[in-house]
Amino acid sequence: MNRKIENPFLYVEVSDRGAELMRIMRKDTGAEILWNGDPAFWSYRSPILFPNVGSTWQKKMKINGKEYQTRQHGFAREKEFTCVEESTEKLRYRLMSDEETRKYYPFDFVLWITYELREKEILVSWEVENRSGEVMSFTIGGHPGFRFEKEGEQKEDYELYFPENTEFTATAVDLVNGTGKPDQKYRVKLTDHTLVLSDQLFDVDTLVVDDAQIREVWLRRKATGQLYAGVRCIDEFCSFGIWSLPKGPYVCLEPWAGRCDDEGFCEDISQKPGINRAKPGECWKKQYAILIG
Repeated sequence: MNRKIENPFLYVEVSDRGAELMRIMRKDTGAEILWNGDPAFWSYRSPILFPNVGSTWQKKMKINGKEYQTRQHGFAREKEFTCVEESTEKLRYRLMSDEETRKYYPFDFVLWITYELREKEILVSWEVENRSGEVMSFTIGGHPGFRFEKEGEQKEDYELYFPENTEFTATAVDLVNGTGKPDQKYRVKLTDHTLVLSDQLFDVDTLVVDDAQIREVWLRRKATGQLYAGVRCIDEFCSFGIWSLPKGPYVCLEPWAGRCDDEGFCEDISQKPGINRAKPGECWKKQYAILIG
């Protein structure tokens, strides 16, 4: 089931399945901003990545000496969430651990996802509540995809604008395993805070940026300089991903609290770089905002 929220600027739909954003429409122009889930390119639109972001080494995750099978980006995006609060401008969802989730992730948890409209922004809040009797380790990420406004537009019609960066260092990704190569980093230099957008940018698959280097990034029209859609990290996010498929008429701007495993990582999940930890009874929180220009 899809539920809606709206204000004078935006109309937004969210699905109970995965608590996934399904639609963002500008009311003044009627422009559809969010990717439409065309399976010819990418069938998701803005999935929640939990309890793992990206791939784990050999599709396994070790927790307290026991190995668990994983799937890319975790299981939350496939689960039915319960909507616990619904108003004109706000939706709040809940996912609780159960017998099925414990087959892949042994902790008792509650995952809360909240969407709240604030003029031309969508405030996205994550809360991970640990109801286990031990420290719970996890990663969580956002994956919103933004479609190009006009049919026939290509990546070359847009550029990426980083208001706070003049350069950053990216981490290479193994194209076969989907894991990071921390010993292979490369510098990305920006021109006037701007990175040219093209299919070639994604020859490395995902542009992965660690060490909380990115706080805000926009998709911007190249011809006019108009800010189209973007993401701002309200809290600190240790990693950020930028991704699209070849010829895909969209770009994903992904704030991550943690990311894929590094190549060859076989230690307990608690030892993973960038891991988040919630003590028993603790509720861990993070927020970011989707920005509409």
